[in-house]
Order: sequence, then structure tokens, then C-alpha cells
Amino acid sequence: MVGPGVCPFSAQSGFAFEHLLGLTAHNAALAATLETQGSMLAERQEILDMLAEVTIEKAKLEAIVELQHERDEMHEQKQELLSENARLKSQLELAEAKAEVAQQIVKMTLENEQLKLQVVKLTRANTLEDDEPRVSRRPATAKRTR
Repeated sequence: MVGPGVCPFSAQSGFAFEHLLGLTAHNAALAATLETQGSMLAERQEILDMLAEVTIEKAKLEAIVELQHERDEMHEQKQELLSENARLKSQLELAEAKAEVAQQIVKMTLENEQLKLQVVKLTRANTLEDDEPRVSRRPATAKRTR
């Protein structure tokens, strides 16, 4: 039996109190851990959100760089085409000038041949005149008889 002034549950009460204190401390530690993890989770989410924004910005910048690269290639091709166009125009002008000169040569050759033919005709006509007896070129007058 238990003596006077001593509570029969006091020994158990001390153990329960210690156990309660241990559980309270453990509960406080768990609450602190939960709060810390919650805070870390919020920071992690914030970092993930920033990472997503940075990834989107990076994709935009890569697209801009790719477009600029394509624009540069198109500009280079345009310059090559302009150069080729100028070269072809120059060749066309030269070909047209050559064709005009060739046309003039043909025209002058034909004129030269016509002149040669006229010279031959005139030479033949003069030769024939030299071979014919000289006839008076005065009109013959008829003698009148009465």
C-alpha cells in the first residue's frame, strides 16, 4: 500500500508527464521540420518557376538567333543573286552589242557585194562600148528629094 500523502498515481504521473513532454518535444520537432520542409517546398517551387521562365526566355532567344541566322543566309543569297544578275545583264549587253556589230558587218558586206557587181557591170559596159564601132550619135537626117 501506499503511504499517507503519497498519491498512488504519482509514480505513474511522473512517467506519463515525462512521456507527454517527450511527445510534445517530438511534436514540436516534427512541426518545425514540417514548417522547414514547407518553406523549402515553397522555395523549390519558386526556383522551378524561375527555371521555367528562364527556359522559355532561352527558347525565345534561340528562335531569334535562328531567325537571324536564316536572315543572314537569305541576305547572302540575295547578294549572290544580285551579283549574278549584274553579270548576266553585262553579258546580255555585250551579246546585244556583238549582234549589232554582226548585223552591221552583214549589211556592209551586202553593200560591198552590190558595189562590186555594179563595178563589174560598168566595166563590161565600157568594154562593150570600146569594142563597138563609133557611131555618130547625131540623129540621122533624111534627105529630101524634090
